[in-house]
Amino acid sequence: MIFPFGLGRHCRKMIWHRPLRRWIPIRNHWKHCENRFCLWERDICIECTRESMSPLESYAPIVHSSVISELAFLAEKLKGKRIVHVFDECSVNPAYKITLRMETLFTCIGLNVQCDNVALDKEQTARIKKINRILNGAIDAVSREEWRNINEIFEHFPHAIDLEREIIMVHDLLCLGLIRHRHSHRWIWEYSGNMANPDPDIWNNLRAYAHGYDASVFASPLLCPETEIPRFIIPPSLDPYSDLSKELTEDILNNILQSMQIDCERPLITQVTAFDSMTDLIGVIDAFRLSRSYCRSQLLIVGSTEMHSVQEQVLARVKEKAGTDPDIVIHALPPGNDVTINALQRASTLILHRLKQPEFDMTVGHALWKSKPVIANAVGGTPQLITHKYSGILTHTVEGMAYWIKELLHAPEFAKRLGENGKEHIRQNFLVIRQMRDYMLLWMALDHKQDITSFS
Repeated sequence: MIFPFGLGRHCRKMIWHRPLRRWIPIRNHWKHCENRFCLWERDICIECTRESMSPLESYAPIVHSSVISELAFLAEKLKGKRIVHVFDECSVNPAYKITLRMETLFTCIGLNVQCDNVALDKEQTARIKKINRILNGAIDAVSREEWRNINEIFEHFPHAIDLEREIIMVHDLLCLGLIRHRHSHRWIWEYSGNMANPDPDIWNNLRAYAHGYDASVFASPLLCPETEIPRFIIPPSLDPYSDLSKELTEDILNNILQSMQIDCERPLITQVTAFDSMTDLIGVIDAFRLSRSYCRSQLLIVGSTEMHSVQEQVLARVKEKAGTDPDIVIHALPPGNDVTINALQRASTLILHRLKQPEFDMTVGHALWKSKPVIANAVGGTPQLITHKYSGILTHTVEGMAYWIKELLHAPEFAKRLGENGKEHIRQNFLVIRQMRDYMLLWMALDHKQDITSFS
């Protein structure tokens, strides 16, 4: 194990000497390499060598090489199979981004895995998205006329993709009707939202399509409905090398903080949000104001999202609630600002996350990966990411969130320990490598159904 000791060109390496059981210095220094200082060992630049690795090998320092070897072993069982993930054309959700990354990583172990898109017009997309919002509890009802239109979309579902694959994974509701084009092979439906208690009328209409698949995948046992087909639990993951998660230089951090007018002299409390009806931003502001009388701090509410009518209404209500409060900063960023979100999370003292409806939001996971203490309400998949008082704080009320804001700001060592434990939990359980393994085990299980143990 190599440990850099010191700063800049004077940095020396320390190596753990097992017989002496202590760190001892070794002679090599950081050297100038490609316009930067890199760590060298035996005349080899460690950092540049890592960059020259295959994309999958670059994860070995994070997850251990044995995990990479396990993926290669599983891939041997799936050689020759062609696999496709199908999303809608307008999909910008995190699942699509992480699946695109997995496409590259699967190629490194010889698997033919591709992402493809189905094109729907804006009117068709809006209708099906309305159903999705009903399932997630955002709106109340849909008319019979709308149901007829949606059934027409599913019955005559357009597609311009190659479905002659051994395994087809269809994601979310927009592409559910693609099952009408099934001829053979294995079909899997993955839904990333909340269907724990779906509206009976809606689910009865969707059931005929869903039950045409060989299996279904949900993010959490708390978010899946009763189905007649096998249900698999595969939580989402994050990519530690993505713009939203990668390490940033001090210059980038400082430039972004200055552009956002963040006061670096006071503790920064941050909520990263999508500005939709699923998040309780009013409750976040109330919790901050309750805690502010005990500790001088500032609240940042920030999100990177495309604005439509619902999001504009949510943003307007939040700004009205914040008023002219100088301690509350609200930023609605256009899509493609992952580095900015990354920097703001890294600069934060505490991260808040408050939801109205259960879902599995990896925003908490991204904050934990940055070793930040997170205070969140215990809904949806959040308890899978946070163990209370060990890797974060779980609350049930606005007053409880305010209490823990005060406690963690007054106990920085405890807050730091929560962040460190949270990062380790994410490293072991919620990185993209784990999701790749889960997918491969699922694909193998479909050919060996007799070996599947049911817990229903």
